[in-house]
Amino acid sequence: MHSTKILVLLAASAASVLAVAVPPSDQNLQARAATVSCKPKINLSTEKFVVNVDHAKAEAKKAGFTDGKSGYPHLFQNHDGIKWGVHNCDDKKNPLQEYPVYWQGYRKQTVWNKEVKVKEQESTPLRVVYANKKGSIIYCGVMTHSKVEKNNRGLDNFQKCD
Repeated sequence: MHSTKILVLLAASAASVLAVAVPPSDQNLQARAATVSCKPKINLSTEKFVVNVDHAKAEAKKAGFTDGKSGYPHLFQNHDGIKWGVHNCDDKKNPLQEYPVYWQGYRKQTVWNKEVKVKEQESTPLRVVYANKKGSIIYCGVMTHSKVEKNNRGLDNFQKCD
């Protein structure tokens, strides 16, 4: 009888141990790159504009603050009043820069070359926006022109990509 009680107790203990949820192992999880999706109000192209955030940040860093033959990067005046949700970008104390970026899956050109004239490069309606805080680059976000033509040329105002 005594051994039966012990067996019942052991079985109950084992069942409760097995019922405990085991957290998933991070070793088998693959990190996905953060992206933003740009949805122009009028999109006459066939493209879906998705930008890898790390790529946009790298392009901002590469571009810096000195314009090249393309005229980029250049100051972004933010006449559209875009709110970036980043203190150093929204406080109007730090000048904002804009620099063209391409979207994921676009094969004709993957990076903007600031030393090549605009007309000699593929069109992109997308821009990475970053602040110049005492010579440091602060990523604000990505924006698109509100109207995109068939050839991916952007027109009109800008809007923030989410």
